[in-house]
Amino acid sequence: MIGARKVVFFFMLCTGITHLLRAQTGGINTFQSLALPGHTLTSALGGKQVSNFAVNPNTFFDNPALLTNEMAWQPSFNYSFWVDDIGLAQLVMPFEYKKTGLWSVGMRYFNYGSFKGYDNLGQYTGDFSANDFALTIAKSHKAGPFTLGANVHFAFGNLADYRASATLFDVGGVYQFPGKDWTIGLTLKNLGWFWSNDSSEPGELPFDVQLGTTFKPKYMPFRFTFTVYDIKNIGESSIYNHQTGNLEEANGFDRVFSHITIGTELIINQNINARLGYNHRIRNELRLTETASGAGFTYGLMIRIKTIELSYTYFQYHAAGANNQIGLTVDLNNIVKRKKIEVYEQSGIE
Repeated sequence: MIGARKVVFFFMLCTGITHLLRAQTGGINTFQSLALPGHTLTSALGGKQVSNFAVNPNTFFDNPALLTNEMAWQPSFNYSFWVDDIGLAQLVMPFEYKKTGLWSVGMRYFNYGSFKGYDNLGQYTGDFSANDFALTIAKSHKAGPFTLGANVHFAFGNLADYRASATLFDVGGVYQFPGKDWTIGLTLKNLGWFWSNDSSEPGELPFDVQLGTTFKPKYMPFRFTFTVYDIKNIGESSIYNHQTGNLEEANGFDRVFSHITIGTELIINQNINARLGYNHRIRNELRLTETASGAGFTYGLMIRIKTIELSYTYFQYHAAGANNQIGLTVDLNNIVKRKKIEVYEQSGIE
């Protein structure tokens, strides 16, 4: 049973849930795992966001301009549990360097699991694995109400005997309205080129343009996030049906809302935060014939205890299963400050 579910999820990852196969693109996107949400905050807000200035060191993966000084020296680890041994691990470390300012380094590893291989005659040829790995370096700069940022990803992937490598870039910006808890963000994601690609398919990188806004009404304990993604294909007349494998005619509502995610945070206090999100594309494309079984809805919770932040997100992709995601962030600023004081004292600097 687990093996069958794993095959279903592998197929979903490679075709449906991230829109891997599109008639408009003319090819198959490689390194599509870079388009998946790798941490609990964005997952809980519907899977996409480019404008949320929460002090979360993972958000530069969504928009490099979201990297802020408050995130320095806060390492974070997130892991997404799919089915069986399929999973996504993400590790980040933002830091400040005296001469060049704020940077962050991140690593993502997506394990598609192990599979049994067979030749054209149905003879067993052994097990094979598939995975993606990316090393990311991020830099941001604040100028008045504007923050600009850039990521560079060094990506490597393999599927059985096939290998691929590429360099990709993200560029983004965020505008924060002075005196208000209201931001607008824009990012261009995954521009770049292949260094190598063993596949017979030409392949494409998962380029995307995303625009979003986050705001908190002054006297309400809620923060709202709306994000428009896959902008280049807005208005397309077809949607992907994972049950038939075909592109089908979409109505006007689906054409628009299949490019929008909605997220809400309930700010109970500065240490407790509940989250809820909705992704219409996932609900529409991965629903069963009779029911959607909650597909497309996300639920999350964040709890902060002194210098440790724990978070969890439940992302319902399909009736076959969901993505359970956990996160751990540790604030090392007090340790870093103590070390700096010790160095200054030893060197005689006041």
